[in-house]
Amino acid sequence: TWDKRDEFILPSKGYILTAGAELATRALGGEFDFIKYNASYTRYLTLYKQRDGEKHILSAGGKLGYAEPFGSDEEVPIFERFYAGGLNSVRGFEYRSIGPKEFGEPIGGSAMYLGSIEYTFPLYEQFLRGVLFLDIGNISETVYADDFADYRASYGFGFLVSLPAILGPRPLAIHFGFPIIYNEGDELRVFSFSVGRNF
Repeated sequence: TWDKRDEFILPSKGYILTAGAELATRALGGEFDFIKYNASYTRYLTLYKQRDGEKHILSAGGKLGYAEPFGSDEEVPIFERFYAGGLNSVRGFEYRSIGPKEFGEPIGGSAMYLGSIEYTFPLYEQFLRGVLFLDIGNISETVYADDFADYRASYGFGFLVSLPAILGPRPLAIHFGFPIIYNEGDELRVFSFSVGRNF
């Protein structure tokens, strides 16, 4: 991890870059043989600073992932595959609903790409901020261009509510997402919330 953000909770400038690899093998006592790669990058920029010190912040970032079996295994186990949908991926879709399905249920995929652009701005002092966002991404079985072209996208708005006396320093995130590119059969979910920040 290379973290050059000015703050952890609400960064307004800098970037964070992460990359990693995970290896599981029977040769070392595991139950499966697979290797998994992850990388993410997010950049933060202050567009405008008000007289009271509150900032208008633009952030943009993406995540990539790839997993493949080796040895005697032909598939990555389902609990190690990639999933998307909902907060921290593509808002406006049901949690983990994007990607391959079997009998109508999501089974994850071997390749992932996600991207997001987000603009946050103050609404009431340091306690309430507004959010506008655009998300894009997909989960697929391969990294071929045809599979990656079958992406989902959504836009929306939300609020970040800071309640330090109750929840600590991390804000309550409330989002309303509206899919603009989706497939027939996708499970959609307009409202979502969590304690924390996107990316």
